[in-house]
Amino acid sequence: MTDYVKRMKEHLERYRDERLGVQEDGVHKSTGRPYPHILPEHLRWLNVHEPYRKEVRAHVDDPENNVSLHRDFHHLNSSQAFAFNLFFPFFHDEFPKPLLEAMGLSGGAADWQLERVPYREEGTNVDACWRDARGQWTYCEVKLTESAFGAAKDDERHLEKYRDIYSEPLEPYWGSVDRDPKNFFRNYQIFRNLWLGAKEPQSTIVFLLPRASAKPWDAVHGIVGKMDVSLSRRVKVVAVEDVLDRLGARSDLPQRLAMNVEQLREKYLPT
Repeated sequence: MTDYVKRMKEHLERYRDERLGVQEDGVHKSTGRPYPHILPEHLRWLNVHEPYRKEVRAHVDDPENNVSLHRDFHHLNSSQAFAFNLFFPFFHDEFPKPLLEAMGLSGGAADWQLERVPYREEGTNVDACWRDARGQWTYCEVKLTESAFGAAKDDERHLEKYRDIYSEPLEPYWGSVDRDPKNFFRNYQIFRNLWLGAKEPQSTIVFLLPRASAKPWDAVHGIVGKMDVSLSRRVKVVAVEDVLDRLGARSDLPQRLAMNVEQLREKYLPT
């Protein structure tokens, strides 16, 4: 466990006790063991901030939105819950500009979606995405305390998928990246997101993660920096800390959004 992950989990334990008033440990479904940074399953919706909890639940419950809760949604360090808490309020209230500016992005969000699968035959589930008035998509991958981006097995099924789906769109953009399939599978989740940028040459790809989480931060920079500039210039690696600090410095947010930003900073900036 890295120092950042340790600090975040200890911080979330205090948050659970002091802000949420929950004393019972939740259970990690993979191990069956209780942990203080996990909510009891029946209290999982406390992981969404009160100003928007009702609306988020309605959004998730609406089958037209195709949103399913992750298995570990009841973990206070759930990246899905973090994405809900960050993106939903600004998009739902049709006030996305402050959030996009905090991420160093321009444009707007004429349409938006959480947990979108742009290409069913490929299967990547995008944490948050939005489309501007010109129809150009931004795809955002969100990390919080994950120690690394996901890898894939170097097996025949994935090799076939690499040949049939990924290889051709990425071909013009490899730059100086090691294009050996083994490297692709070691960094599978990063390359799947970059593939979206290759498929849609007008799109923007965002990796939103804590700068303090050094291993994934360095991994994505190491790959993006070697891709051809025609793709890498459309890829933004954004620090969670910077986004929350910039939002916290704004004085022009409506009251409910300002309250949500205060809660984001309290919960996701470990002290």
